[in-house]
Amino acid sequence: MNWVLGALTVLSGRFDLPVLLLVRTSSNNVQCHKKKITDKGIEMESEKKELESDEQYTAKVIKAFTYEDGSIIEFPAQLKKQLVIFRHCLAAFEPGKRYTEPEVNAILKRFHPDVAFLRRSFIVYGMMDREGGGGAYWRIDAATEGNTPA
Repeated sequence: MNWVLGALTVLSGRFDLPVLLLVRTSSNNVQCHKKKITDKGIEMESEKKELESDEQYTAKVIKAFTYEDGSIIEFPAQLKKQLVIFRHCLAAFEPGKRYTEPEVNAILKRFHPDVAFLRRSFIVYGMMDREGGGGAYWRIDAATEGNTPA
C-alpha cells in the first residue's frame, strides 16, 4: 500500500480553495482523501474507486463492440478502444506465418466487411507488416518485432 500526498488549488466560484490530496493505492484500489481548506476549517471528502485491470478493460470493450460470434458491431470512436478491437481481430493470425492478401481478407471478413480498413490499421499501428505491392502479410509480435518470417 502506497501513500501519495499532493497539494493543488481548485478554482471555485468566488475564490480559489487550496486542496490537499492524500491518495492511497493498493493493487486494484485507489482511495482519494481530499481536504478542502475553507474559512470554516478543513473539510475532508473520501473516494474509493476500483481500477480495472487490462484484462477486464479488454473484455468490456470486446463485449460492447462485438457480437457473440466475435464479429464487430461497430468501430469505437476512441483510439484506445479501437486498438483493443484490432488486437481482437489480430488474434486470428498465427505469429510467424505469411499470408497473401486474399487470405488476410478472408480472415478479416469474419470480423467486418471493411477488410481494407482493418488491414491498413494493422499496418499503421504496427501489428502487421507486408511486402510492398500487396505481397505477403505477417503478424508482428513484441518478441519477433522487425523479423520477417521465412
